[in-house]
Amino acid sequence: MTPAQALAFLREAEVLHLALTRPDGSPVLRTLNAAVSDEWLLFHGAPSGEKAQCVGRAAVVQAEEVVATIPSYFTDKEKACPATTFFRSVQVHGTLERIVDPHVKADALQRIMERYQPEGGHLPISFDTPLYQNAIRGILVLGVRIREVTGNAKLGQNKGPTEAQALMSALWGRGAPGDARAISLMFQHHPEAARPARFRGPAGTWLWPWLPPSDAPEAAALLRDQYWTRGVSDELLVAAQLGSNVWVGARDENGRLVATARANSDGVRHPYVADVAVAPEHRHRGLGAALVELLLEHPALRRVPSVRLGTADAQPFYERFGFVPEPQVDFGFPMTSLLLRRAPTAQLTE
Repeated sequence: MTPAQALAFLREAEVLHLALTRPDGSPVLRTLNAAVSDEWLLFHGAPSGEKAQCVGRAAVVQAEEVVATIPSYFTDKEKACPATTFFRSVQVHGTLERIVDPHVKADALQRIMERYQPEGGHLPISFDTPLYQNAIRGILVLGVRIREVTGNAKLGQNKGPTEAQALMSALWGRGAPGDARAISLMFQHHPEAARPARFRGPAGTWLWPWLPPSDAPEAAALLRDQYWTRGVSDELLVAAQLGSNVWVGARDENGRLVATARANSDGVRHPYVADVAVAPEHRHRGLGAALVELLLEHPALRRVPSVRLGTADAQPFYERFGFVPEPQVDFGFPMTSLLLRRAPTAQLTE
């Protein structure tokens, strides 16, 4: 990974692992709740605790994740040897340091709160706030200065374009949880020539079978002022994308998100498609159709017997994919469909 990619991965990791040695040379390995800035990994501890004894000693902080398991039969029908795992990991090497300045300690603690309690619900931590002064003085805040960071993304980069294409196609065909994300991560670490033609969109675009949370604001911008989103805040549109278990998109040659579509599906019976939108300059080029086709082929939708959506003006478009009007839902047994109307949540709507 590049240093920027490595830092981004550290910021996303739920937990970090700290490795160091005690003064007697015995090893220590601990799990951390930490905050990551551009210069520091910051965490807290007890003033007389184990980590306090290791201040000034060399330290390594690591985060890792398994992206996908790659079975041997993806590449060889007989040998077990090709079985492997795709993963990402990052290490930071440095020295464990004690943070002394109370204002810096307060900032570190506030960063940790923002990381693990982003919804707020507390008075922001500041040494200028009397409520926190005694606690800040008494707590031990430690940090590892980020001077050397290394990131390793093992995502099949040792494979040639043809082999990488085959692996991505196999992942898409298997459709296990996380496989769509694994393909999108492979997109980031392989040249375009290694991407299967199935993901090539019209007019220089590429279809992405999974989108990261950082794309949600761009998706909200594409959805803004559509007839079905008028009066809905960007905050709610972002939350809707992040709350869906299927979210796909398309990027142009500059990497900009130019189309988005999402669905919620249990993978067996009840999928619902929503928020299909294409940037104005990419409309009428076939991108919307390509994206809907990708969405319907997604592992969470491809095996369900029926898919539902609602539209006020695009019925002919969706009829291309087999959608037909559904004037009355037949549940197969006596049942009345009910609707509960509620006032919108104030903080999520305009």
